Amino acid sequence: MKRMTMYYSLIILSISLGHAQDSTSYQFLFSGKNTTQSGFGSFLISVGSLNGELSTLIGGGGGALINQRFFYGGYGMGLAGKIETEAISGEALAYQFKHGGIWLGYNFMPEKLVHFSVGIKAGWGRIRQSLLETPAEPSSLEFTDKIQVLMPEIMVQINLLEWFRLDIGASYQGVLGIQPNDFYDDSDFNQFLGNVNLSFGWFTE
Repeated sequence: MKRMTMYYSLIILSISLGHAQDSTSYQFLFSGKNTTQSGFGSFLISVGSLNGELSTLIGGGGGALINQRFFYGGYGMGLAGKIETEAISGEALAYQFKHGGIWLGYNFMPEKLVHFSVGIKAGWGRIRQSLLETPAEPSSLEFTDKIQVLMPEIMVQINLLEWFRLDIGASYQGVLGIQPNDFYDDSDFNQFLGNVNLSFGWFTE
């Protein structure tokens, strides 16, 4: 009986402390109050000059929107086709280039018809050099570089519909991890790009 009385006393004390704590005002960094969340997906197009050749990167991305301002998600993009070149010895070569990773950004005044956005893409990928004609034996001209990519960007966003937005802007593509070789180096891939994004989602709070 004494043990049961002690259990009931502990339960009553716990309830009393709980009610006392309810009267205290707590603050949280992410309380969920006055916060809206939605999502989007984007078709990504970037145009620049890779290894001295005019080239187009295409891909996709998407993520979550918080209050239509901050967004986080991921992306992936690669060279549309191949960049063709020639070795000193005369062999025809082709480059492939792709990367993907994390995509973060912030939209300024998203309720306006035209507004700005800043973001950054941080990813991993590869540059692959191969012979245009598949050789009978492995060639030293064929190799792959594993790379890291960092792309800060600034975009002008146009709200066309509640679910469709057009982004136009520029980014700088910084590539790390290229191993020394006789065919290309960092300067061939570190460059400014012109960007166009077609984004689909829910762009109202």
